[in-house]
Amino acid sequence: MNIRKNIGLVVSAAIAFALIAVALAFLIVFALRYGKVRGILQTTQTRLEQLNRRRPFPNEENIRQLERNRTQLDAYFRRTLEDMSHGQYEPPRLEPARFSQQLRGMSQRLARIAQTNNVVRPPQFGYGFDRYFRGDLPRKDEMPRLLTQVNAVENVCGALFEAGIAEITKVDRQVFEEQPGAGGMGTPEMTGIAVRMPVGMETTVGPGGLPARALADPDGLFSWERVAVEFLTRESGLWNALNALNRSRTFASVISISVVNETAKPQVAVEEDGEKKPGVPGAGDGRSGFRPPPAAPGGEMMTGPGTLPLRPPTREERIVIGRDELLKVRLEVDVYRFLSPAAAEK
Repeated sequence: MNIRKNIGLVVSAAIAFALIAVALAFLIVFALRYGKVRGILQTTQTRLEQLNRRRPFPNEENIRQLERNRTQLDAYFRRTLEDMSHGQYEPPRLEPARFSQQLRGMSQRLARIAQTNNVVRPPQFGYGFDRYFRGDLPRKDEMPRLLTQVNAVENVCGALFEAGIAEITKVDRQVFEEQPGAGGMGTPEMTGIAVRMPVGMETTVGPGGLPARALADPDGLFSWERVAVEFLTRESGLWNALNALNRSRTFASVISISVVNETAKPQVAVEEDGEKKPGVPGAGDGRSGFRPPPAAPGGEMMTGPGTLPLRPPTREERIVIGRDELLKVRLEVDVYRFLSPAAAEK
């Protein structure tokens, strides 16, 4: 066979074979892809048929597990509530005429604790119940909450006295009761300022900035009374007071604390010849007729001729001075009262 004479036929045959090889390659690739997609489709259809033939959800095993979990959570809740409600104060059923006896008993017990720990109290201190110490009688329906407040005030003040504070100056409670007004009408002992409480209820603010409405859990599991105490103490006494409240037999939580140091800050003389000469505003330096240098408009001390320039005390000096100064403290404490598990179910 003469290739040169049939060169066109040979080239055509080569091109045809190449095209057939490429077509076969594409056919094999698409066949593999088709088989893979068909396998996935069959698997999905099989899974769908299995799901359609299954029994409806939830599964019985899951239901049993949920029941076991619910039982454990219920038992844990009961134990926790029982532990918290242990030793809770239950106000006795008393006539309003005997309320003054309860107040005198509280005052005498706190007086003994204050005397033992050298705590100064104002004369005829009423602990927020001044009107009842003066002889006013509460209404009978107000007695349970008033007795609960007396117990809360006694626990908080007793813990502070035992902590060794220097002086108690004021006690505020939630004044909710009404006092007789003109014509026998009741006028509330509170201002009419509305605030938003955590439980989402509108309430009013009474004396001392404390809410007058009873504070309680929306589900009725617990309630609490808020007590505010103002006192004077040193830094160590403040820490002892906070620790004493945490260790008290009642479930008390400090929700607000305000500490003010009203002692004048001393100005310290600049060192000269290796020694310091302190100068305290308002106090003399031993010279007759000495007065502290006047303050500049910017608050800096101006020194007179021949006197040493003054500077503010350093941080270390302020720490040392502050430990011996009396601090004016206001604590707001929530005293909680938890219901027993049997009462919570009602």
